Amino acid sequence: CAAIAANRHAVERDGYWYLVSQWGLECWQYTVSGDFVKLSEAPTPGIASWVAVEGDYAYVADGDSGILVIRVLALPGLRDTQCGFKM
Repeated sequence: CAAIAANRHAVERDGYWYLVSQWGLECWQYTVSGDFVKLSEAPTPGIASWVAVEGDYAYVADGDSGILVIRVLALPGLRDTQCGFKM
C-alpha cells in the first residue's frame, strides 16, 4: 500500500498497523480482501519519526516535542493523548 510505504515507521499489533508520518500517528487495518483501511489518526505537535505499541498505548518519538504517549485502546478514536515529555 502506497500510504504505508510513504510513512517512516510502522508496527503491527493485534491486527492493527500503527504508522507515523511527519504529521502524526495513523492506525490502519489489513482487510480480508487484501486492502488497507485507515481507521483513525492523531496529529502530533512535532515531526513523528518512530512508534512502539505496548498494551493500550502507542509511544511516539515526535522530534522536538519529545515522546508522546497516545492511548490506542478505544479504536478507532486515536485522539486521546495521555502525556508528552522531552528527554
